[in-house]
Amino acid sequence: MITIEELKKLEPELADKSDKEVTVIRNLLYQAANLALENFFEDKSGSKNPVGLLTSSEQVK
Repeated sequence: MITIEELKKLEPELADKSDKEVTVIRNLLYQAANLALENFFEDKSGSKNPVGLLTSSEQVK
């Protein structure tokens, strides 16, 4: 997980925000990224469980 200090360096507009505010923003960003990944995998495989995308049937024996 990215630290509060790293996030403040990456986005200068957050430099004047409190650590608590940045933590809330960081958590919301992680939630948005998680939703984007779920949608991506669901679109690719038709399932929210992307196991089929991550392994091939030839690799699993």
